[in-house]
Amino acid sequence: MKVFEEFKNWGPYISYGYDSSSEMRISFETEYYYTQKSILYAKENNKFQKIEYTWCEPDKHHCFILKNLQPNTEYYYKIVVGNSLKGKKDERIDKVYKFKTGIALNENENADNDENSFEFTIVGDMHAKFGSNISKSFEIMDLVTPNRAFTITLGDCIDDGNEELDWQSFFRDLNKWLPFIPIMNVTGNHDAGDHTKYSRFIKTFDHPYINKEKGAFYSFRYGNAAFIMLDSNNAGNFEPTPSDEQYEWLESELKKYNELNLWIFVMLHHQIYSSGDFAMSPIAHQVYRPLFDEYHVDAVFYGHDHHFEAFWTNKKSNWGGTKYFVVGAGGDQNHVDYSIMGDRDGATKYIWPGRIYSYKQHGIISPSNNISEYAKGFRNDEIVKNAQLFGILEPHFVYVRIKGNNCFLKTIGYQKQVFFELNFKKNIHK
Repeated sequence: MKVFEEFKNWGPYISYGYDSSSEMRISFETEYYYTQKSILYAKENNKFQKIEYTWCEPDKHHCFILKNLQPNTEYYYKIVVGNSLKGKKDERIDKVYKFKTGIALNENENADNDENSFEFTIVGDMHAKFGSNISKSFEIMDLVTPNRAFTITLGDCIDDGNEELDWQSFFRDLNKWLPFIPIMNVTGNHDAGDHTKYSRFIKTFDHPYINKEKGAFYSFRYGNAAFIMLDSNNAGNFEPTPSDEQYEWLESELKKYNELNLWIFVMLHHQIYSSGDFAMSPIAHQVYRPLFDEYHVDAVFYGHDHHFEAFWTNKKSNWGGTKYFVVGAGGDQNHVDYSIMGDRDGATKYIWPGRIYSYKQHGIISPSNNISEYAKGFRNDEIVKNAQLFGILEPHFVYVRIKGNNCFLKTIGYQKQVFFELNFKKNIHK
């Protein structure tokens, strides 16, 4: 641990509750156990009100949930910890941070107004670990989307959820942004793919989970959009299809947001449609596609495969169709699946012609010569033919701007280049 001797305190790091306009969760970890903690917050700096725990069970992980906040409002805050069992002073107690609550829209407000538009970013598979630095994508975000409201991560934030140095790397690399920009996470197989990793994940990220025993699934609202965050690892059981309880909850959420006529965005880690390393998932196609079609989901984002790719199913339907995006190369250059440009001794389901693959340009691409029958099951050429838009092997993140019923999406690389753009309207809901 001497490598991180200068960085032992994680956070603060912030995330929304279910209603982003009125609730913020402020989490932090300490090197030592503390029995006292408090938070001061206010709309004006130095005019703080306090939430204080004069005695709590000794712990290194701490979370304050601020409720009944005002929408679209900046708040300042300070964290205070005391009475360490080692008698140490935390160096963060004199620092002032700030956050901004989300937009709240009711049925009478015009979501098309510029003041009601909002931006967010999505990044997947950062794989924080000792020796790497995952801050590059956030540095580029500052340049191209400085007004983003929040960032969504699509799992595998941590390369090995059982490795302390990997967790340290994540919080060290992103320490500049985590106190100010809410981070909303879904589980990945690397950071929550077994019971011990999953336990660490839900202990670290204080999201509004529905039932942690069954999985780290939850949802949140921002403006005229709903975000459904799935646990495709099912509470550390490493099963990429939802449990019965998660499936029933998912369907009820889709039905609710469809009736409210909101944007519906679904986030998970494991891929559904992809021509990458793991390729098409027949089980995910069978489980999720009927639900997403029935409730007119606008877009689905996932990682697991380390590249970018876009699909648009039911594009010619009268309700608009669902967009599917692989957003899985958010780490450094070493986390891009360049290997799918080769045969790999029969392991490649789709051999890419180069760093870019487009069905319109390249047609259906072939698998490895000696691919197994099992691996062939992860091809779905009909989906590629009818829905694939574009794919690229480059590190990236996705920028999204919502203005009323319009969505503006860009895939941005680490030299600020735009690889892909797609503008689309909110689906027609029932």
